[in-house]
Parts: sequence; C-alpha cells; structure tokens
Amino acid sequence: FDAAWNVSLTLVLVFLTPVQTYLLPALSDKADEAAWRGVLLRTLRLVLLLAVPIIVGMITLKVFILRLLYSEEFLPALELLRWTLAGDYVRVAGWVLATALVARADMRSYLVAEIGWNIVFMAATLGFLKQGIEDVGPAYLGAYFTYLVLLVFLLHQRHAMVLDRRTVIAWLAGAGTIAATSVFAWSTELAPWQGAACLTAAVAC
Repeated sequence: FDAAWNVSLTLVLVFLTPVQTYLLPALSDKADEAAWRGVLLRTLRLVLLLAVPIIVGMITLKVFILRLLYSEEFLPALELLRWTLAGDYVRVAGWVLATALVARADMRSYLVAEIGWNIVFMAATLGFLKQGIEDVGPAYLGAYFTYLVLLVFLLHQRHAMVLDRRTVIAWLAGAGTIAATSVFAWSTELAPWQGAACLTAAVAC
C-alpha cells in the first residue's frame, strides 16, 4: 500500500507543484472575469496535455518503476497502483480547479470539496477493505471523481465558471486514452514496442 501510494503521490507533487506556483498568482492577478476564466481553462488544457503521456508512461512502466524504487517483493502493490495512476488523472484536473477556488479566496467552497473527498474516500475504503487492501484503489478513483464533480459544481454556482466544449473534449479524450492503456496493461508487463505504441497514442490524443 505504501509503495503504490508514494509512487502516485510523488508523480502528482512533482508534476503539479510548478503548475500551482504559476497558476495561483496568475489567477489572483485577474480581476476581469473573462480573463480569469481564460487563464484557468488554458492552464487546465495544458495540464491535461502534459498529464496524459506522463501517466500513460507510468502505467506502461509501472512494473519497472516498482522494481527500480523498491524490489520484486513489492510487485503486489500493482494491484493498487493500477487504480491510483488512473485516479491521478482525475486528481490533476481537480487540483487545478481547487487552485482556482483558493485564488478567489473561496475557502468555504474549497473546504466543502475537501470534506466531500474525505467522506467518500473513507466510506468507500471501509467497504472495500473487507475484500483486501488492494481494493482501496477503486475508492481512490471514485473519491477523486466525486471531488472533480464537486469542484465543477461549486465553481459554476459560486463563480459562474463553465467548462468550454474544447476543455471537456480534451479531458474525455485523455480519460479514454488512460483507461484503454490501463486495461491493455492491467495484468501484464508490456513489451517495449507496446509501451511505445501506448505513448504514441497518448501524444496523438
């Protein structure tokens, strides 16, 4: 559990910390609503564009990564890592939208989203733990999907923020690519050419 969680967390922190460092002051500086929405949507699309090949690469190399950072004895962590890597794609979009709430000093909405994530994750985890620790993965994915939906709703209700068609299509295309790669590499270690094919599809997406 710790190995899968740390691999996933490190990916998110390394990838999103520079984004947040840029986005928070950039959004705080925009008083005009149209300019504020423009910065947010452009950043979200850019983050999705970068996240898809990175996460696809992690999915295709997950066996190698666990062997490199840990050892063969940690390969059972794949049961959880398969889910957390897919969940990280949802988490990336949520992180960007949550940063928008912080930039607007809307801490009440931010707190609602965070509490919502914790409630869903804890409740789902308690349910899945009866089947085994590896089944916490679906709880992770489900909690972050709930988190994303909450953020979209709160931004719309509180700040009249609407995701444009281009951004929604970009997110769905990335989600489809990651889902397909996850299924393809679910129980096998991909050959180099298979990993290269997945990465090519991700970049094309």
